[in-house]
Amino acid sequence: MKTYAHATISSTGAWMGNIYDLTLLTYIYTELERYFHIDLLMVSLLFALGLIGRFFGGIIFGSLNDTMGSKPVMIIGTAGYAIFAGIMAFSPTVLILFTARFIQGVFMGGEWTAGTVMSYEFAPQNLKGTIVGIVQSGYGIGYALTGLAYVLFLPVMAADWRFFLLTGIIPLIIAPYTMFKIPSDKRQGVVKERASLKGYMKPFIKSSIMMSGFFAAYFSVFSFYPTIAPSFGVSHSMVGIMMIVTSLVLAMSFVLFGRLSLKTRKKYLIIAGSAVSMVSAWFAIPFSSSLDMLSVPALIAFTVGVGSMPV
Repeated sequence: MKTYAHATISSTGAWMGNIYDLTLLTYIYTELERYFHIDLLMVSLLFALGLIGRFFGGIIFGSLNDTMGSKPVMIIGTAGYAIFAGIMAFSPTVLILFTARFIQGVFMGGEWTAGTVMSYEFAPQNLKGTIVGIVQSGYGIGYALTGLAYVLFLPVMAADWRFFLLTGIIPLIIAPYTMFKIPSDKRQGVVKERASLKGYMKPFIKSSIMMSGFFAAYFSVFSFYPTIAPSFGVSHSMVGIMMIVTSLVLAMSFVLFGRLSLKTRKKYLIIAGSAVSMVSAWFAIPFSSSLDMLSVPALIAFTVGVGSMPV
């Protein structure tokens, strides 16, 4: 198997695990509230700490990526978030749980930064857009796997929610795969040019705003869906199935937009995806019985629109 294929598998697997660990706890808000005697606001903060940690992880590990190379940084990031998933699973106190979540987020940000770069560096020129789309599809696949795990653990979730969280250590296997299958950083031996961030500030700000908007919209819907949907009469098992289906649709959407980016201006793809997401988001959650029939197709349309995010 060619090196770029190993790099793609490694990056996609690490990104799958990243999202799996990020979103796993959204299915057990009720259990966390009951065990740690906290309210929904505190549980929401727990989820947010993972995202806040990603911000700092992106900055810290982004700098290390320039000096150490993407391979070691991705190994550290992947191993780190998986290990702290295990610590979260057996946290005895709220303080340890919240601290572990934040540190886990830092490592998640490191993996995301290095994994995407590594896959792009090893990709052939004519496949770069497609491979980036494949790597980003790991987001949807990872989320789909949380739905599958939720369905499997559902009969024993109330008593064994810690073991449900413990499945977050599984991505640890990606670290040795990356270590032995990916060669040293491809950039070694290449003349490095000093570039000023100032020259990239305008596209950096635009892309940051776009990514922030997509993530805010996506998690506003999906991070609370497993908790909110049952109050509208959706069974817990159906929630798991819907998470699987919509996440797989998202994975395919990432690949689709990745391929389209090779033939269509990225600006138009982002505008189209944003428009679809904004309109469909209003109908994704059935706030009244008259919207029940629209909620499922709207949720799917929403995920398709979000698929333009990595473009």
